[in-house]
Amino acid sequence: MMKWQPRKKAYFRQGVALQYLGRHADALAAFASGLAQDPKSLQLLVGMVEAAMKSPLRESLEPTYQQLQKMKLDKSPFVVVSVIGQELLTASHHGASVVVLEAALKIGTCSLKLRGSVFSALSSSYWSLGNTEKSTAYMQQDLEVAKTLGDQTGECRAHGNLGSAFFSKGNYREALSNHRHQLVLAMKLKDREAASSALSSLGHVYTAIGDYPNALASHKQCVLLAKQSKDQLSEARELGNMGAVYIAMGDFDNAVQCHEQHLSIAKSLGNKRGMQSLWPIRPEAYHAHRE
Repeated sequence: MMKWQPRKKAYFRQGVALQYLGRHADALAAFASGLAQDPKSLQLLVGMVEAAMKSPLRESLEPTYQQLQKMKLDKSPFVVVSVIGQELLTASHHGASVVVLEAALKIGTCSLKLRGSVFSALSSSYWSLGNTEKSTAYMQQDLEVAKTLGDQTGECRAHGNLGSAFFSKGNYREALSNHRHQLVLAMKLKDREAASSALSSLGHVYTAIGDYPNALASHKQCVLLAKQSKDQLSEARELGNMGAVYIAMGDFDNAVQCHEQHLSIAKSLGNKRGMQSLWPIRPEAYHAHRE
Protein backbone atom coordinates (compact mmCIF):
# COMPACT_ATOMS: atom_id res chain seq x y z
CA MET A 1 0.00 0.00 0.00
CA MET A 2 2.79 2.43 0.93
CA LYS A 3 4.49 2.19 -2.46
CA TRP A 4 1.56 3.99 -4.15
CA GLN A 5 1.59 6.91 -1.69
CA PRO A 6 4.29 9.06 -3.38
CA ARG A 7 2.71 8.51 -6.79
CA LYS A 8 -0.76 9.41 -5.48
CA LYS A 9 0.63 12.64 -3.98
CA ALA A 10 2.41 13.41 -7.25
CA TYR A 11 -0.83 13.11 -9.26
CA PHE A 12 -2.67 15.24 -6.70
CA ARG A 13 -0.01 17.97 -6.73
CA GLN A 14 0.14 17.86 -10.53
CA GLY A 15 -3.63 18.25 -10.72
CA VAL A 16 -3.64 21.20 -8.32
CA ALA A 17 -0.74 22.89 -10.16
CA LEU A 18 -2.39 22.49 -13.58
CA GLN A 19 -5.63 23.83 -12.16
CA TYR A 20 -3.86 26.99 -10.90
CA LEU A 21 -2.34 27.41 -14.35
CA GLY A 22 -5.84 27.37 -15.85
CA ARG A 23 -5.19 24.08 -17.65
CA HIS A 24 -8.45 22.59 -16.39
CA ALA A 25 -8.71 19.62 -18.79
CA ASP A 26 -5.12 18.54 -18.06
CA ALA A 27 -5.74 18.92 -14.32
CA LEU A 28 -8.75 16.57 -14.55
CA ALA A 29 -6.65 14.09 -16.54
CA ALA A 30 -4.01 14.13 -13.76
CA PHE A 31 -6.58 13.46 -11.01
CA ALA A 32 -8.13 10.65 -13.09
CA SER A 33 -4.71 9.05 -13.71
CA GLY A 34 -4.13 9.08 -9.95
CA LEU A 35 -7.51 7.44 -9.31
CA ALA A 36 -6.70 4.75 -11.87
CA GLN A 37 -3.71 3.86 -9.65
CA ASP A 38 -5.55 4.28 -6.34
CA PRO A 39 -9.37 4.19 -6.78
CA LYS A 40 -9.93 4.36 -3.00
CA SER A 41 -8.25 7.75 -2.62
CA LEU A 42 -10.88 10.18 -1.34
CA GLN A 43 -8.33 13.01 -1.64
CA LEU A 44 -7.99 12.46 -5.40
CA LEU A 45 -11.74 12.01 -5.92
CA VAL A 46 -12.62 15.19 -3.99
CA GLY A 47 -9.78 17.04 -5.74
CA MET A 48 -11.11 15.97 -9.14
CA VAL A 49 -14.69 17.05 -8.38
CA GLU A 50 -13.51 20.41 -6.98
CA ALA A 51 -11.33 20.98 -10.05
CA ALA A 52 -14.25 20.14 -12.35
CA MET A 53 -16.55 22.54 -10.49
CA LYS A 54 -13.97 25.34 -10.81
CA SER A 55 -13.59 24.70 -14.54
CA PRO A 56 -15.70 25.82 -17.53
CA LEU A 57 -17.38 22.38 -17.32
CA ARG A 58 -19.29 23.42 -14.20
CA GLU A 59 -22.43 24.68 -15.94
CA SER A 60 -23.11 21.40 -17.78
CA LEU A 61 -21.64 19.11 -15.09
CA GLU A 62 -23.39 20.46 -12.00
CA PRO A 63 -26.93 19.16 -12.75
CA THR A 64 -25.51 15.70 -13.54
CA TYR A 65 -23.43 15.70 -10.35
CA GLN A 66 -26.48 16.67 -8.28
CA GLN A 67 -28.28 13.65 -9.76
CA LEU A 68 -25.32 11.44 -8.79
CA GLN A 69 -25.56 12.78 -5.22
CA LYS A 70 -29.27 11.93 -5.07
CA MET A 71 -28.51 8.42 -6.33
CA LYS A 72 -25.58 8.15 -3.89
CA LEU A 73 -23.15 7.57 -6.77
CA ASP A 74 -21.05 10.68 -6.11
CA LYS A 75 -18.52 8.60 -4.14
CA SER A 76 -18.13 6.01 -6.93
CA PRO A 77 -14.77 6.74 -8.60
CA PHE A 78 -15.78 4.94 -11.82
CA VAL A 79 -19.03 6.89 -12.19
CA VAL A 80 -17.51 10.28 -11.33
CA VAL A 81 -14.48 9.79 -13.59
CA SER A 82 -16.54 8.47 -16.54
CA VAL A 83 -19.08 11.33 -16.23
CA ILE A 84 -16.28 13.94 -16.21
CA GLY A 85 -14.61 12.15 -19.14
CA GLN A 86 -17.81 12.39 -21.17
CA GLU A 87 -18.19 16.08 -20.25
CA LEU A 88 -14.63 16.67 -21.54
CA LEU A 89 -15.59 14.92 -24.78
CA THR A 90 -18.69 17.13 -25.16
CA ALA A 91 -16.47 20.20 -24.59
CA SER A 92 -14.10 18.94 -27.35
CA HIS A 93 -11.14 18.31 -24.99
CA HIS A 94 -10.48 15.07 -26.85
CA GLY A 95 -6.95 14.33 -25.61
CA ALA A 96 -7.90 14.81 -21.95
CA SER A 97 -11.15 12.88 -22.42
CA VAL A 98 -9.21 9.84 -23.67
CA VAL A 99 -6.96 9.90 -20.57
CA VAL A 100 -9.92 10.30 -18.21
CA LEU A 101 -12.17 7.71 -19.88
CA GLU A 102 -9.39 5.11 -20.08
CA ALA A 103 -8.69 5.79 -16.40
CA ALA A 104 -12.37 4.97 -15.72
CA LEU A 105 -11.92 1.60 -17.47
CA LYS A 106 -8.86 0.88 -15.31
CA ILE A 107 -10.87 1.70 -12.18
CA GLY A 108 -13.52 -0.74 -13.43
CA THR A 109 -17.21 -1.37 -12.85
CA CYS A 110 -19.45 -4.41 -12.61
CA SER A 111 -22.08 -2.61 -14.74
CA LEU A 112 -21.82 -3.69 -18.36
CA LYS A 113 -24.11 -0.85 -19.44
CA LEU A 114 -21.88 1.81 -17.86
CA ARG A 115 -18.78 0.24 -19.39
CA GLY A 116 -20.52 0.30 -22.78
CA SER A 117 -21.14 4.05 -22.47
CA VAL A 118 -17.41 4.57 -21.84
CA PHE A 119 -16.50 2.43 -24.89
CA SER A 120 -18.85 4.56 -26.98
CA ALA A 121 -17.40 7.84 -25.68
CA LEU A 122 -13.83 6.61 -26.25
CA SER A 123 -14.64 5.63 -29.83
CA SER A 124 -15.87 9.18 -30.41
CA SER A 125 -12.82 10.77 -28.74
CA TYR A 126 -10.35 8.72 -30.76
CA TRP A 127 -12.32 9.41 -33.95
CA SER A 128 -12.03 13.16 -33.30
CA LEU A 129 -8.28 12.72 -32.71
CA GLY A 130 -7.97 10.98 -36.09
CA ASN A 131 -7.06 7.59 -34.59
CA THR A 132 -9.49 5.40 -36.56
CA GLU A 133 -7.84 2.12 -35.44
CA LYS A 134 -8.49 2.73 -31.74
CA SER A 135 -11.86 4.31 -32.48
CA THR A 136 -12.97 1.22 -34.43
CA ALA A 137 -11.70 -1.11 -31.69
CA TYR A 138 -13.83 0.70 -29.08
CA MET A 139 -16.85 0.71 -31.44
CA GLN A 140 -16.55 -3.07 -31.68
CA GLN A 141 -16.46 -3.36 -27.88
CA ASP A 142 -19.50 -1.07 -27.69
CA LEU A 143 -21.28 -3.36 -30.18
CA GLU A 144 -20.46 -6.48 -28.14
CA VAL A 145 -21.82 -4.88 -24.97
CA ALA A 146 -25.05 -3.87 -26.77
CA LYS A 147 -25.48 -7.43 -28.07
CA THR A 148 -24.85 -8.93 -24.61
CA LEU A 149 -27.41 -6.56 -23.05
CA GLY A 150 -29.95 -7.21 -25.81
CA ASP A 151 -29.93 -3.45 -26.49
CA GLN A 152 -31.08 -3.29 -30.12
CA THR A 153 -31.00 0.52 -30.23
CA GLY A 154 -27.37 0.51 -29.06
CA GLU A 155 -26.57 -2.29 -31.50
CA CYS A 156 -28.12 -0.31 -34.37
CA ARG A 157 -26.09 2.77 -33.44
CA ALA A 158 -22.84 0.78 -33.11
CA HIS A 159 -23.32 -0.87 -36.52
CA GLY A 160 -23.88 2.57 -38.06
CA ASN A 161 -20.69 3.93 -36.51
CA LEU A 162 -18.68 0.88 -37.58
CA GLY A 163 -20.04 1.13 -41.12
CA SER A 164 -18.94 4.77 -41.34
CA ALA A 165 -15.51 3.95 -39.87
CA PHE A 166 -14.91 1.08 -42.32
CA PHE A 167 -16.09 3.29 -45.19
CA SER A 168 -13.55 5.96 -44.22
CA LYS A 169 -10.80 3.31 -44.36
CA GLY A 170 -11.92 2.04 -47.78
CA ASN A 171 -13.08 -1.31 -46.34
CA TYR A 172 -16.33 -1.37 -48.33
CA ARG A 173 -17.21 -5.01 -47.63
CA GLU A 174 -17.32 -4.41 -43.86
CA ALA A 175 -19.02 -1.04 -44.39
CA LEU A 176 -21.83 -2.73 -46.37
CA SER A 177 -22.20 -5.50 -43.80
CA ASN A 178 -22.51 -3.07 -40.87
CA HIS A 179 -24.89 -0.66 -42.61
CA ARG A 180 -27.11 -3.61 -43.66
CA HIS A 181 -27.25 -4.74 -40.02
CA GLN A 182 -28.02 -1.13 -39.04
CA LEU A 183 -30.90 -1.02 -41.55
CA VAL A 184 -32.42 -4.35 -40.43
CA LEU A 185 -32.36 -3.26 -36.77
CA ALA A 186 -33.72 0.22 -37.61
CA MET A 187 -36.65 -1.35 -39.47
CA LYS A 188 -37.28 -3.75 -36.58
CA LEU A 189 -37.24 -0.83 -34.14
CA LYS A 190 -39.38 1.30 -36.51
CA ASP A 191 -36.74 4.01 -36.17
CA ARG A 192 -37.23 6.04 -39.35
CA GLU A 193 -34.26 8.34 -38.70
CA ALA A 194 -31.81 5.44 -38.22
CA ALA A 195 -33.24 3.69 -41.29
CA SER A 196 -32.72 6.84 -43.39
CA SER A 197 -29.14 7.14 -42.13
CA ALA A 198 -28.46 3.48 -43.01
CA LEU A 199 -29.97 3.80 -46.49
CA SER A 200 -28.06 6.99 -47.26
CA SER A 201 -24.81 5.40 -46.06
CA LEU A 202 -25.49 2.27 -48.12
CA GLY A 203 -26.06 4.49 -51.16
CA HIS A 204 -22.61 6.05 -50.75
CA VAL A 205 -20.90 2.68 -50.25
CA TYR A 206 -22.60 1.22 -53.35
CA THR A 207 -21.54 4.31 -55.33
CA ALA A 208 -17.94 3.86 -54.15
CA ILE A 209 -17.84 0.26 -55.44
CA GLY A 210 -19.59 1.19 -58.71
CA ASP A 211 -22.84 -0.63 -57.95
CA TYR A 212 -25.04 2.19 -59.25
CA PRO A 213 -28.40 0.32 -59.37
CA ASN A 214 -28.19 -0.49 -55.65
CA ALA A 215 -26.91 3.02 -54.90
CA LEU A 216 -29.97 4.50 -56.64
CA ALA A 217 -32.35 2.08 -54.92
CA SER A 218 -30.93 3.03 -51.50
CA HIS A 219 -31.17 6.79 -52.09
CA LYS A 220 -34.70 6.41 -53.57
CA GLN A 221 -35.88 4.56 -50.45
CA CYS A 222 -34.34 7.32 -48.38
CA VAL A 223 -36.29 9.94 -50.38
CA LEU A 224 -39.52 8.01 -49.69
CA LEU A 225 -38.81 7.90 -45.95
CA ALA A 226 -38.03 11.64 -45.97
CA LYS A 227 -41.35 12.36 -47.72
CA GLN A 228 -43.22 10.23 -45.17
CA SER A 229 -41.52 12.19 -42.37
CA LYS A 230 -42.06 15.50 -44.21
CA ASP A 231 -38.32 16.12 -43.79
CA GLN A 232 -37.56 18.36 -46.75
CA LEU A 233 -33.89 18.82 -45.87
CA SER A 234 -33.26 15.07 -46.03
CA GLU A 235 -35.40 14.71 -49.15
CA ALA A 236 -33.38 17.39 -50.97
CA ARG A 237 -30.04 15.91 -49.87
CA GLU A 238 -31.01 12.48 -51.11
CA LEU A 239 -32.26 13.89 -54.42
CA GLY A 240 -28.85 15.50 -54.77
CA ASN A 241 -27.20 12.17 -54.00
CA MET A 242 -29.38 10.47 -56.62
CA GLY A 243 -28.37 13.15 -59.13
CA ALA A 244 -24.71 12.44 -58.42
CA VAL A 245 -25.26 8.70 -59.05
CA TYR A 246 -27.06 9.42 -62.34
CA ILE A 247 -24.11 11.60 -63.42
CA ALA A 248 -21.70 8.74 -62.61
CA MET A 249 -23.90 6.49 -64.79
CA GLY A 250 -23.89 9.02 -67.64
CA ASP A 251 -27.68 9.45 -67.37
CA PHE A 252 -27.74 13.24 -67.56
CA ASP A 253 -31.50 13.59 -68.18
CA ASN A 254 -32.36 11.94 -64.85
CA ALA A 255 -29.49 13.78 -63.15
CA VAL A 256 -30.91 17.14 -64.27
CA GLN A 257 -34.40 16.11 -63.11
CA CYS A 258 -33.09 15.20 -59.62
CA HIS A 259 -31.11 18.42 -59.29
CA GLU A 260 -34.12 20.48 -60.44
CA GLN A 261 -36.25 18.86 -57.71
CA HIS A 262 -33.41 19.48 -55.27
CA LEU A 263 -33.27 23.16 -56.24
CA SER A 264 -37.05 23.49 -56.08
CA ILE A 265 -37.05 22.35 -52.42
CA ALA A 266 -34.13 24.67 -51.66
CA LYS A 267 -36.09 27.61 -53.08
CA SER A 268 -39.24 26.65 -51.19
CA LEU A 269 -37.33 26.59 -47.90
CA GLY A 270 -35.98 29.98 -48.78
CA ASN A 271 -33.28 30.77 -46.23
CA LYS A 272 -29.62 30.64 -47.18
CA ARG A 273 -28.42 28.68 -44.16
CA GLY A 274 -31.09 26.07 -44.82
CA MET A 275 -30.07 25.89 -48.47
CA GLN A 276 -26.41 25.31 -47.56
CA SER A 277 -27.40 22.29 -45.48
CA LEU A 278 -29.31 20.82 -48.44
CA TRP A 279 -26.28 19.79 -50.46
CA PRO A 280 -25.57 16.05 -50.60
CA ILE A 281 -23.79 14.56 -47.62
CA ARG A 282 -20.09 14.08 -48.29
CA PRO A 283 -18.92 10.57 -47.35
CA GLU A 284 -15.93 11.99 -45.44
CA ALA A 285 -18.37 13.83 -43.17
CA TYR A 286 -19.79 10.54 -41.89
CA HIS A 287 -19.75 9.36 -38.29
CA ALA A 288 -22.78 9.85 -36.14
CA HIS A 289 -22.18 9.00 -32.47
CA ARG A 290 -24.15 8.32 -29.41
CA GLU A 291 -25.74 11.41 -28.04
